[in-house]
Amino acid sequence: METAASLADLGLKVALVERSETLGGQAAHWACMATTSCAKCSACLIEDSISRTSLHPGIQVYTHAEITEIRKENGHYEMDLVPARGSMKERNTHPDWPVKTPTTVQGNSVVLATGFEPFDPKNQRLLGYGHLPEVTTTKDLDDILKRDDLDAFLPKSENANRVAFIQCVGSRDRKNGREYCSQFCCKTSIRLVNRMKHLRPELDVTIYYIDLQIMGKEFRSFYEDTKKNVRFLQGVPAEVRPGSEVGSVKLVGIDPKTGLGMVEEYNRVVLAVGMAPDIRNQKLIDGFGLETNEFGFFASKDDSGLITTQTPGVYLAGACAGPSDIQQSRLQAMAAARRIAAGLVNGGATASQTA
Repeated sequence: METAASLADLGLKVALVERSETLGGQAAHWACMATTSCAKCSACLIEDSISRTSLHPGIQVYTHAEITEIRKENGHYEMDLVPARGSMKERNTHPDWPVKTPTTVQGNSVVLATGFEPFDPKNQRLLGYGHLPEVTTTKDLDDILKRDDLDAFLPKSENANRVAFIQCVGSRDRKNGREYCSQFCCKTSIRLVNRMKHLRPELDVTIYYIDLQIMGKEFRSFYEDTKKNVRFLQGVPAEVRPGSEVGSVKLVGIDPKTGLGMVEEYNRVVLAVGMAPDIRNQKLIDGFGLETNEFGFFASKDDSGLITTQTPGVYLAGACAGPSDIQQSRLQAMAAARRIAAGLVNGGATASQTA
């Protein structure tokens, strides 16, 4: 959306192709983390971008669209679109957006912004997700807070208040080929904890981590304030087991300081899940002649902001090129727009963005 709006502001015609039924990607589902002040989570920026993009006269939006074929003709790309698989919700606004019949779009340049998939921890059986009801994920908790329904996570009636966060689930995992940091998980957990304690000050929260990614002077201050009311323990538990009482679980692991076994009991456990590449990208990889890196994300041509590919005229923006948060993704999107604007001649030039 950032790339599309930046290029359209310059007078370029832009086609924005979105596979989902609505704009905004994963970030559109994230809750605002503000308490008495802004938490700098950038969730509000997504709403602004959706409004700006959907109302821009220079942007043609195609939602619920799936690319079936990609061709390069006379220096520009043509993409055939069909309605995406799955149900399509009835829309009361912008009724012309959803792709209902086969359509073709074209552009001199293409920006791929297909995002990521949240890591699914169900296969990591030792962590309990999917079979222990007390275990959830940061994505699930974010959905709950967006609905303003913290009781769905931990009902007040249970008179229970011990919560643990386990960081780096699906990240920094060499055994499973995920030896990378997902960039946003530490900040996400800290913001979620602050939002929860704002709503329920009585909550007793512990964050288990490998190492904390809290770059930036402003967020470090935010972290220092959080430390006053939240326990941070280095070293992540290896297993989550049923607790001694109904509605509780035990975390089992090794204390990194003493090397001795540790067991602690909590009422709820939140797994901070990382980013995974979208497995539905294969058609784009084949159609544009792209490569992926060792983790499955789109590979960039060089280190120039991770936005260029080995295919001329095809650029990357956001987490499809590797883990990044909203602010990093916006910076990449603006960099891609600058590259395209510098290479296109105004007056009939077209840019196409695939989300």
